[in-house]
Amino acid sequence: MKKTETIKDTIELWIEFEQTADFKNNEYDKAMLTEIKEELGFSQECDIRGQLAIEKITSEQLLAVLLKLMQPFSVMMNNLLSMFEAAGAQYTDNNLQIQFDFEEAKDRFNLDLNHFRMYYKAVQETIQQEFCLETSNPWVAFVSPVERILGDDDPFQRYNTPLPADIDEWLQKYEDTRQNWPDFSPAPPQCGVKRIDEIIAKIWQLPKSAIRLYRACYCSNQRRYECLKRKAETGNVAFYHAEVDCWVRQFVVSICYLTTKIKKLDARNCYEEIELIRNSLSKFNESLSDFAVNHDAKVSRFLDMLNLPIWKKRHALYSAWVATQIISASNKWAVYYNVEDGVLSFSFGGSVIAHLKYLSLDLALIAELRTDYLKPISKKRKSHIQPDYSLCIGDPSINTNTLLAVECKQYTKANKRNFTEAVIDYAGGRPNADIILVNYTAIPQTFRSELPSEINKRVKYLDVMSPSGEGCESFKSAIRNSLLKECSIVLSWSESPADLDLLLEILDPNGTITTVNYYNRGSIDQFPYAYLDKDDQNGYGCETIKAMIDSTLKYNVYVNNYSGEKTDGGIIVNIKIGQDDEMVLNRDSDLCKSQKWHVFSFDYYSIRKIDKILPI
Repeated sequence: MKKTETIKDTIELWIEFEQTADFKNNEYDKAMLTEIKEELGFSQECDIRGQLAIEKITSEQLLAVLLKLMQPFSVMMNNLLSMFEAAGAQYTDNNLQIQFDFEEAKDRFNLDLNHFRMYYKAVQETIQQEFCLETSNPWVAFVSPVERILGDDDPFQRYNTPLPADIDEWLQKYEDTRQNWPDFSPAPPQCGVKRIDEIIAKIWQLPKSAIRLYRACYCSNQRRYECLKRKAETGNVAFYHAEVDCWVRQFVVSICYLTTKIKKLDARNCYEEIELIRNSLSKFNESLSDFAVNHDAKVSRFLDMLNLPIWKKRHALYSAWVATQIISASNKWAVYYNVEDGVLSFSFGGSVIAHLKYLSLDLALIAELRTDYLKPISKKRKSHIQPDYSLCIGDPSINTNTLLAVECKQYTKANKRNFTEAVIDYAGGRPNADIILVNYTAIPQTFRSELPSEINKRVKYLDVMSPSGEGCESFKSAIRNSLLKECSIVLSWSESPADLDLLLEILDPNGTITTVNYYNRGSIDQFPYAYLDKDDQNGYGCETIKAMIDSTLKYNVYVNNYSGEKTDGGIIVNIKIGQDDEMVLNRDSDLCKSQKWHVFSFDYYSIRKIDKILPI
């Protein structure tokens, strides 16, 4: 690595970034290069080195953009760390191990707890060296002296003082998202005394600068909330300094409070107080220069961060991060991590990462589960398939027990054929599984055109999925819809008969039958996890049963004619499971009181049309 003192201009900083980060203009980093050009205001067709010189971009400007570029990978580290902490990881150097084996172990990457510490140390040093106020109460240096001048007996009344509308909106957006500060920055509050407002405007740059840095390092509000919660529960903040950016909000509220108090002073009759306040604020403003860090130190810390394994192997980090999104897809399931001898192993060789349990569903989350498959269409696969993640019930070696396969596709060069062949092979080797493709960059949307229709309906793809985009929620929704099967059954009819009834019969493996009907409306929160909304006795309906489908149970849907009147129109039953599986059956002929119509049967895997009239 080039010595920091030799990096004198923007071009040299860019070259060092390309080399240190192994940053190349391929599909892996194409999205990041696009973002860099957008942030700098460059056209996408330009040569970035030449454009840096033409536009006379300063190294400080480039450094700010590159720090922002690291934000999504910092989020991934946060999410992985949260997962490890949830697994009950012990505080030692080696009890957390992630091992990535790609391309038959030619490119192995190991990450342990010590790498997390290295990363957070780098982030914390960046923040703390930039702003010494991080480790102290910010108002001690300037708010308290001014409050004493104003004679406040209760300094905490600042929190009840109304804020300017734009500042209140700014803080509220931060609190609502619990993710990061909004992109816009409000103007500083004013008290109406020019010589004081000028100083406040300068002081206002302090939280703005801090926020830019926090955004780059992704020291998010969400992370602070998690830390504070753990601190309250255990008295130990574990791997992270508590409260990170908490001082910024307090600082902003305090400045607003001061301007409100000063507005109430009579500038003509309170000249002495005004001057004391101005002098106090001036001293504080002058002291801010002590917090500045020179350019060489900033560049040095930035390059140190680039040399950490999490950035050098950012594509492997992405694949590991996807597991955290699978685990956090639903708050309905209980998560049991596979920790052995104090080690949470994340080896990409068929290792069980965790079990996800809901109702009787016990899903094993397995990395790189290999399944024999003798007829792959991809020449890259010889006699097996091995998607990045598999969610399985029962014996995972049985290919029909995989309910969901997730593949993180990060090709050096995006190619429609690569995506098409991967999907066809995974669907063929795991016949009961939905297939989800995720990618940090774009997936050629035309890859679906060559998929057989029976496979196409089982495939979902989410490209440009990263922590800073909207793809995460779509991904989690796709996980939930594939695994937590919600069923809706709707019965509707004409005016006559007055009273048709919808029934759901539930059979367990022992042959025990439970029926949800007008006598037993059921419950969605406890067994049988099915509920009839109402018993319509005045014609037309609708009657609806909603259910969570248990993977161990079988279900039958019936309709009977309780009032026994002649049917004057069609009887319609609509059943829908998740977002995709839907079936409608319409009966035009009469249904006698002594008969019941067996409409559908279904289980966790499929719906079957029965359409038979049976005696009661």
